[in-house]
Amino acid sequence: MMARKAKSDQVRIAEAAVRVKALDVFQTLMQDPLWSTMVGFWLQAD
Repeated sequence: MMARKAKSDQVRIAEAAVRVKALDVFQTLMQDPLWSTMVGFWLQAD
């Protein structure tokens, strides 16, 4: 029981870390004029 709970806590921490990293990468890309232009184009095309 405890082992399963510890595992799920580790999984949640890992998922949160992945989300933070993905957001960090996304924000870095959005600071790049070329990337922000491309993303804006994709959003408008949708």
